[in-house]
Amino acid sequence: MSDRQKSRLCWVGFGVILLHNLEEAFTAPAWLAAHARELQLRFGLERIPAANARGFYASLTVLTILILFWIVAVRRAPDRSLGMHSLVFLFAVFFCNALVPHLAGALLLGRYVPGVLTAVLLVMPFTIVWSIRAFRAGWVDAKGFTAGVAAAIVFYTAVAGSLLGMS
Repeated sequence: MSDRQKSRLCWVGFGVILLHNLEEAFTAPAWLAAHARELQLRFGLERIPAANARGFYASLTVLTILILFWIVAVRRAPDRSLGMHSLVFLFAVFFCNALVPHLAGALLLGRYVPGVLTAVLLVMPFTIVWSIRAFRAGWVDAKGFTAGVAAAIVFYTAVAGSLLGMS
């Protein structure tokens, strides 16, 4: 796969993340305001960050801009470089986020939760396709891929637990 195709696929990844973040922006604050007490009672969550709409929008905007800069910086990185392996980390974090809270939340609650549509229809398929292409094209190696995914799981677990008040 050429550098141009690699760059295009990275832009698709940013588009997927942007659409996911937009779904959350349009649905999360109102949904969480209506369901916060239930989430606290059922799952023991001490705090729910998106329930503060202004802070949530600011955080989501900053996150999206940082990811844009990340994609711009590494979309043309050499194969098997730290830059390409950093994309493994980035997309694995979004895969983790698609699983928990989006997919798991929808399954546990038996209804729509903010972000679940794009998580299941876009984020999960894209990250799987990107990973397969990254291996086939030689952008990443098995050791770097494994390290990136492991780091993403540890990072996501720590950050999500901290944000939700879970130790």
